[in-house]
Amino acid sequence: DVDDVTVTLGDGSDVNTLDGAATEYGGNAGIVVTGDDTIVRNLGTVLTGYGSEEYDMESYHFSYFDGHHGIAAYAENGDVRVENFATGIIGTVADRSFGILAYSDPDEYDSETEVVNAGSISTTGDGSHGISAEGKYVDVWNTGLVFTGGEESHGIYATAKYDIYIYNFGEIETDDDDSDGIHAVSDSSYWGGGDIEVVVVETGIITTAGESSFGISVSADDYGSVSNAGTIVTTGDDATGVYLDGDTVYLNNTGSIKTYGEDAEAVDARSGSPATTTIINSGTIYAYGESSGGVEASGPTVVVKNLETGFIGSESDVAVDVDDTDDGRVYNYGEILGYVDVDAANYAYLLNDGDIDANGESGALVEVQSEYGDAIVVNGETGHVQTDESYSVAISAYAPEGYAAVRNYGEVITGYVESGTNYGDFSTAISVFAEDGALALNTGTIDTYGIESLGLNATSDFNTAQALNIGDIETSGDGAVGVYAHGADEEYVYEDYSYSYVAADALAGNAGTITTHGDGAIGVAALSGHGAALAYNVVGGSISTSGDDAHGIFAGVGFDNLGDALDFEYGTGDGETAVAINGVPTFYGGGFFGDVNDGFVSVADFIDTEELDPADFRSTIVTTGDGAVGVLAHADDGGALAANFYGTVTTGTRDEYGALSGEGAYGIAAFAEDGDALAWNKYHADIVTNGDGAHGMIASSGDGDALAFNKYASSVVTHGDGSYGIRGASSGEDEY
Repeated sequence: DVDDVTVTLGDGSDVNTLDGAATEYGGNAGIVVTGDDTIVRNLGTVLTGYGSEEYDMESYHFSYFDGHHGIAAYAENGDVRVENFATGIIGTVADRSFGILAYSDPDEYDSETEVVNAGSISTTGDGSHGISAEGKYVDVWNTGLVFTGGEESHGIYATAKYDIYIYNFGEIETDDDDSDGIHAVSDSSYWGGGDIEVVVVETGIITTAGESSFGISVSADDYGSVSNAGTIVTTGDDATGVYLDGDTVYLNNTGSIKTYGEDAEAVDARSGSPATTTIINSGTIYAYGESSGGVEASGPTVVVKNLETGFIGSESDVAVDVDDTDDGRVYNYGEILGYVDVDAANYAYLLNDGDIDANGESGALVEVQSEYGDAIVVNGETGHVQTDESYSVAISAYAPEGYAAVRNYGEVITGYVESGTNYGDFSTAISVFAEDGALALNTGTIDTYGIESLGLNATSDFNTAQALNIGDIETSGDGAVGVYAHGADEEYVYEDYSYSYVAADALAGNAGTITTHGDGAIGVAALSGHGAALAYNVVGGSISTSGDDAHGIFAGVGFDNLGDALDFEYGTGDGETAVAINGVPTFYGGGFFGDVNDGFVSVADFIDTEELDPADFRSTIVTTGDGAVGVLAHADDGGALAANFYGTVTTGTRDEYGALSGEGAYGIAAFAEDGDALAWNKYHADIVTNGDGAHGMIASSGDGDALAFNKYASSVVTHGDGSYGIRGASSGEDEY
């Protein structure tokens, strides 16, 4: 029996069994050493040949004495260390024949396996790892070259009862299927459970060419970590760049991780309860192949941070995909090309202070959703989000049982214009849906191109939907809407074999600048099927529309959609109050119209009104198209109030010869089918209409009262033929 063994093959020495035909596995191995503490050093050349047996791919769990390994070192009761120096060359050609095999008993006290390669290792047979290391604790250092050419042949394979540390300073290359560059497993079958740490420094290179051949694969019982400052490239289908699985996993990438095959994730990180998945990127993570994603992350808590120098992208799929998590958060300060999808059970969050751009596909570019909790998106002051395709959504927040909010302080763009033609039809810059309340807020810049595009869109089917613009919004396309809040009212309460709709209020407001180009466009719109709707333009807000039938602000109740409300179609037969106001909303009609919810934010949260001059409070609405309305309120059931308080409303244009546009336009208009209609112009307010057949202000009710008045130093001026200054009409009890 031998306790401690040290074997050294000197520089210039050779062990060559290529011409020898073995009669059993191990018969022509290069160097085989066993003992309690074992050390093997190679400075020469070790080459091994073929055996007579055929390799059985299905029988992978073989004896370590099988195979024609270059160097095989076994420590039965102690440590094992194998060193391949810079002059060392190891090559195997048979199946199941490793370049270096190092093994120490995982059940022995404090045993350790260590492999250091500074030379060259090459295997060409199937099931032949470049380096295989197993023990209670495993360390592998590579500063040289490791190459495998066979199937199921990893560059470095390491498994341990407890901890594994792998450091790559050199080059690792695998050429066939199911062959990872680095494959590390903390084996729970030993009733252990340890940490795995893999480090690739700047000089480190890992490339794989086969299908399902990962650059790095880590499966840890406890903590799994990969730090990459080098280069990782996979070209095969289903070949992940970095795969991490453990109770807690961590990836720090300052280098480059790229995949080129189909269905290949650049990064796939997963953690188990109750720990976390954390990904920090300041380098490049990119997937070029079809149906291949950049980053896929899951676990109870997931955090993905793309720092200022970081780039994450996908040529045709999701750039960042966070799912199967209770709490998912993405922070982007760099550049992301492709979809970003955060899908969490209880809380979903995204902060963007960098660039997120589409990869040419339609759909939601940034989609943040929470199944049971809240979904929040913040696009910071330096944040830029842009999608070009039709039917696209730049930013979406979705919380079917919670609260959702999108706050934009930066820039959001949908569509584009080329040679005078707009592209990006039916796209939305910001879309928010939630049961317990939805907020869409803009203090930055939003530009949309294409017909029926939306700037801000907030929808709630149970609570309040609020959309508020403090910044700049410009839409180019027919039927586009700058700011839209919708109380969808789709939920009902089941009591005593009956049901009733839950009234969701809608608040849509502007204290910034909104410009629309296109027929049928709307600056600000609030709609509720069964609740109250408030649309307002206040504190110096400016709204300009240039198309026919384009409205400045609109509030509607008792309708399921904007089309029915604007076309005066049949509604829901229910509703509370529709209020549309230009100016300072100090008075909404009090209890006569009922209460309108306050919403989640107010203009005062963003504008210090104490620092403003009186003139700064004057809000303006300008419409230039025929059939346009400056301020419009329409109620299928309930009351309608359209008002201009200390504001200016102008419709149409004219020159010295007469009206140029604005035929049939309205300055302010209130229409109620069953309730009362009020049109007010007061507190130094001005209304000017320039087209023929226009109305300065009108209040019209089917079955209720109609009241239109101008007071408190206010003015109504009409220039066109057949125009009305003030008009009230009612088929009900009274009209004034």
